[in-house]
Amino acid sequence: MKPVELLVTENRGANRHNYIIEQGIPIHPLPPDQVSRLIITDEHGSPVPTAINVEGTDQHGNVRWLLVSLPIDINAGDQKKFHLRMAEAPPSFDHALEFVSKDEGFFLKNRFFSIEFANPGNITLTTSRGKLLDGQVGFELRSDARSAVGNLRPIYYEPQGYELVEKTGRRVKILLKGLYRAWTPKAFTIDPEQRYEADVEFTIYADSPVVRFRWWITNFMKFNCSYMWLDRYLFSLPLPDESVVVAGAQRECDKHQINQPATDENGQNRFAEWVTLRTPGGKLSMTFPFYSWLGKGAGIEVSEGRVAQGGVDPPPDGGFGGKYPDIWRKFYYGMSRSFEGSLLVEHTEDQLIAELNPIPLILSPAYYSEVGALPEDGSEVTFGPWKDVVDRAAEYLLDTQWKGTLWFGEWWRERDVDHDLGVEETNSGNSAIGPLLHFYRTGDWRFYESAKMSYYYTWDIQFCKRTDGWGPYMHTRRFLLDHQEWFHPRYQRIGGIIRCSHLFGHKVNRDKIIWLVRFWGENYVAEDGAMMAPHGDGREGRTGDWRSKCGESAMTNFIDSLMYAYIETGDEWFLDKAKSVGDWILRGIEELGLDKFCENSNSTRYIERGLIQLCKETKDPRYIDAFCKIAKWTVNSPTFDFGTHYVAFHFWYASQAYKWCGDREILEGILRLAKWVLSKESNEAPGTYPFLQRNQYPPANWICIYDNKAIVSYLPVLASTLKEAGIDPTADN
Repeated sequence: MKPVELLVTENRGANRHNYIIEQGIPIHPLPPDQVSRLIITDEHGSPVPTAINVEGTDQHGNVRWLLVSLPIDINAGDQKKFHLRMAEAPPSFDHALEFVSKDEGFFLKNRFFSIEFANPGNITLTTSRGKLLDGQVGFELRSDARSAVGNLRPIYYEPQGYELVEKTGRRVKILLKGLYRAWTPKAFTIDPEQRYEADVEFTIYADSPVVRFRWWITNFMKFNCSYMWLDRYLFSLPLPDESVVVAGAQRECDKHQINQPATDENGQNRFAEWVTLRTPGGKLSMTFPFYSWLGKGAGIEVSEGRVAQGGVDPPPDGGFGGKYPDIWRKFYYGMSRSFEGSLLVEHTEDQLIAELNPIPLILSPAYYSEVGALPEDGSEVTFGPWKDVVDRAAEYLLDTQWKGTLWFGEWWRERDVDHDLGVEETNSGNSAIGPLLHFYRTGDWRFYESAKMSYYYTWDIQFCKRTDGWGPYMHTRRFLLDHQEWFHPRYQRIGGIIRCSHLFGHKVNRDKIIWLVRFWGENYVAEDGAMMAPHGDGREGRTGDWRSKCGESAMTNFIDSLMYAYIETGDEWFLDKAKSVGDWILRGIEELGLDKFCENSNSTRYIERGLIQLCKETKDPRYIDAFCKIAKWTVNSPTFDFGTHYVAFHFWYASQAYKWCGDREILEGILRLAKWVLSKESNEAPGTYPFLQRNQYPPANWICIYDNKAIVSYLPVLASTLKEAGIDPTADN
């Protein structure tokens, strides 16, 4: 294995000491038994005490992703280089993480503190001076009056016990699962079926005074209506007696001075992204790093011997308008909310600032291309003459979508410019791919954070985790706005969740989304490979004639999700399902011809998205030939009835078709279309592109957000392919 350069750039103004960067790193295929020999060295070639473990394998059992936790010391504004490399034997380091597993829970100790997780849900955090936390981990979910249908309301939290997620000598992850119980409708007894699932994962490091955590709640309560409102949803930790607030960040909605506790009429202290307490065991701080993205109603609260974070006081009806809508009260059945935070023990001010301003590891774009993490897939990464074009599109999305309250619905498919309104939610499971690819190509930490926010939005809001009715599904459009439960195979896209789950180390989420793909493969792929669609809106469940074959060729992009699941698990069942749908495509082309089967160039972007991974993994010439024929048909028979809408996705597909078949007509055709698309960029709002409504009256000025996302994601792929082919994109002909 060749050494991999890892760059750390401190450009957020924090002096960092014992700061942990935890991140997934894609690698070339590596046998699992070789991972123990991997080390990270500093600029002097000295090994750094890093936790390195397998984050993901491919269908052949080879390691393709590592999760590393790298401790660094770096001053504000500095830059350091590290290298991931193979060693003859793993070095030994001082200060290993002490770990004890016992029937009643887990005990861990590093050089900063000790922490004990005692079943079913107690936690004790201790230093040599005394205790900083002591008691039961808690959640508080409280419904408002609108949710009290038949007395259905959440009542109390019931922890289910701790599980070991992962253990190395320098990092341990512990998961606490729990249920938030509810009354039986129209009675005052506990109903085991009505619940919220409420879980939290803790990560403890050998080389840091920080405990990081992420927590999530999922609504499984349903009676008469499929949603409810929560006027509080908090994750909380128990403080020992005599703990007092020392300082905290000001919430914008509170009328108090910075670093002074905010006290409401109930004597509760509320804060923004951090609070610091004095406890018998010393200084303890809690952070809420994405607080500023969440809108009014989010915060940290210190009250009644507990420190908590989440939806402290959501407004009665959080809105959708503007860039930062209020934190949202309404929870639909099967929806989640996910949050992150950290606890800092006996820390410095610099360490608190660093934890609130995370920085990623930066790998070269060339490396990401080599290992297949970028769609350039081994080719040189370049923006060609379009660097400014891509940057403008990315900055617009960062300002209006990729940096908004993505967890709570401010993610628009189109936008009405005249009225400053979002038209409908995009709800694409691949939404996180745009900022993710832009981070890989540029190393800009803002897009690393944006990819995480988009990933959480997709997981929390779009992914309905129900097991009754018609089962789990990815919502289609307008779900948050008016509860339109429309879903079908074309929207069961999991690429954004799969890719980000590796970068951010979320195996739990990855396993859950693969469960969705298996369900859809079992229930919505016919024996002949045709995709099937449910009737109605899902409320009647799987009874009688509840589904039928759909002849829409665009539905075949579900192959993409099947292939993701196959690569992640190695389960041939997913591959066989993908091939059956691929064979249905081949028969459709043969029986109907390209004009009738492809329908239009919007449909072909879905067909090709489905085929591309199937072609790469099977190398079956039948699928590759079909892919190239569809690409050529698309560039020669454009039917883009919505203006530039959807064209930019073909920048990738046409480039890949050219690489496979060498037909320059495809590449020259997509270049003509690219120039046409880019010529439509708005002068009034740079970085945006018009969406032409065919039958809109009166005429409306809309922006198509998909264009921005696809230009950021795939225009660089076209630039790379043109350079390889020796074609100058700035030439007139």
